[in-house]
Amino acid sequence: MEQEAIDHAGDAARQGDGDGLPVGLLVRLALAALVVAAVVVFVLQNLDSVPVNFLSWSFDAPLIVLLLVAAVAGVLLKWVLGFWWSRRRS
Repeated sequence: MEQEAIDHAGDAARQGDGDGLPVGLLVRLALAALVVAAVVVFVLQNLDSVPVNFLSWSFDAPLIVLLLVAAVAGVLLKWVLGFWWSRRRS
């Protein structure tokens, strides 16, 4: 009986107080909300079209689209290089 009470107390301590979400999750959600808000403000402030010259092509494009293309290219490059590096090491 005494061991059962100790086990139950340990389970309650690991699960939190049962009133809601764990504190770590709330912190991560708050940080994610701040990042999303910053991205929305950034997008709304960069709607202007800018001239783009690449090799023989010239065109106008919204700045945010160019920034998005650059960000996606960076993520893809990191993913490909990370995959290549992990395959090389094994």
